[in-house]
Amino acid sequence: MANDDGELRGVAGWLGLFVVVIAILSPLRILITTYTSLHADPEVALAYGSLWDRLVLVEWIVSGSAVFLCWFIAWRLVARHVWSSVRIAIAGIWMLAVGYHAVEFGIVSLLTGIPIDALIEVSVAELIQPLFFGVLWTAYLLRSERVANTYPAGSDAAEIAGVFD
Repeated sequence: MANDDGELRGVAGWLGLFVVVIAILSPLRILITTYTSLHADPEVALAYGSLWDRLVLVEWIVSGSAVFLCWFIAWRLVARHVWSSVRIAIAGIWMLAVGYHAVEFGIVSLLTGIPIDALIEVSVAELIQPLFFGVLWTAYLLRSERVANTYPAGSDAAEIAGVFD
């Protein structure tokens, strides 16, 4: 979507794609991955024994929190066209890429006694994809002309000043 002055502005193009990915595709991926990792193989539940119910609850809480974060990032980018929205999106991307797995592995390790390095070993491919996602979208958000025009630098001060009008 172009403005009358010819500048790219608004949540469209690649920025629109990012919002769709973070609002719809990423939550779907998180929920499907969580469901399949917990329920695809009935032997997994047997292996954890009495810890299984607690582990399932924790996994769904962590996954639900990640989905909420995805939705918050998308909402913020659509609703608040200030530079802090971009900073929040970048922080959120990295919380999802690194923090989500760190929390998940930490909790599973605490509950089960499985060393974190063993959990990481079996999940290397699952850990690499979010890093590429984070690098790609962080670079886009920091370098895009559309993003710069839609969320102008210095707009945070104007937003805060407007609160006191």
